[in-house]
Amino acid sequence: MVLSRIIFIIFNILFVKADPIALPELTTKQDIKNIRFISSDGKYTYYQRNNGSLQFSTNYNVTEILKLSPQTDYNILVTQSKKYAFVEANENYHTYLAPRNNKSLYLIDYGTSKIKKVGEGQVTGIHDQDQWISYYDSFTKVLTVQSPISETLKHQIKLANVKNIYFQPQVIMADTDTVIYTDINKEGIPGILRFKINSRKIDLLYKADNYSSKLELCLNGDSIYWGEFGLDPLTKGSRIRSLTTENLNFKDSPIIYQSQENDIGQIVCGLNNTDIYFIKTFRNSIGKLTYDAFKVDPSTKKGTRVSEINFATNLFLMDKKLLLPYQDKYFILAGKNNLTEFDKIKKKIIP
Repeated sequence: MVLSRIIFIIFNILFVKADPIALPELTTKQDIKNIRFISSDGKYTYYQRNNGSLQFSTNYNVTEILKLSPQTDYNILVTQSKKYAFVEANENYHTYLAPRNNKSLYLIDYGTSKIKKVGEGQVTGIHDQDQWISYYDSFTKVLTVQSPISETLKHQIKLANVKNIYFQPQVIMADTDTVIYTDINKEGIPGILRFKINSRKIDLLYKADNYSSKLELCLNGDSIYWGEFGLDPLTKGSRIRSLTTENLNFKDSPIIYQSQENDIGQIVCGLNNTDIYFIKTFRNSIGKLTYDAFKVDPSTKKGTRVSEINFATNLFLMDKKLLLPYQDKYFILAGKNNLTEFDKIKKKIIP
């Protein structure tokens, strides 16, 4: 019996696909660990330094935008509209490790060094062609949606969540009056809600069956993609659905992807007019769980594995490029960049 098991394992190893998926690696003139945003044409770069400085580079000129405490860690979000860069500044990155640590939030006029502070919390998005920004304070459990132009146009939503102190809502805007966000009720069950800015009315659009699932939202034009991913091995399963901003029927929206495994998720859309990307759970030849990037065409429901590193955890967009961080490198899953060199991710056989 033992011998047959050994033969089975050897057989599977011998017939593993020889050619792994090759991905281009994002390479830059300076240390990529310091870069927080670089445009696809290489014209604009925002990067940080260990002394707490956030800097902007263009046309061989470098300007210091902001100077905070040494070792401050910055994150920057830029949408396709490219009106603003939304900045999180974490001055306690190495000393306060709790995930719900509030950051100082700033807005930069894109392509410039002009900056202003807008609040405290965690960035949840830039919306409606950069007409609105949103951020969340995990201590007060208040979601703020405000205009980047006028601080008087500010709306605050008190979340119901009292169960999960590390919860951070997903936020999109279906139109300039409609905020759609995730929350957790007093019983710990996640749901999707709608907040109407003009009337300040809140209503429930979808409620999960139990507490052991995670909900994600992604907006691409007038298409909404949303995922429900299991968190408990006893209630396994993942599915992604689609609908439009004109018909917010979440409960009966069509399924475009489904799996019996608990996928990590991290849905990304908006790179093009079709595919959506996320981190899918696989099982290798000996039943061990692995995690890699996966894409789905919503129109055909066809899915394709797009990486083979076996331990992918996150995806993010950076100006027409979809990046997969892995160890100390960033690989490009989609999009082109003239600052890249091509490398292969070598597939590892896990014994």
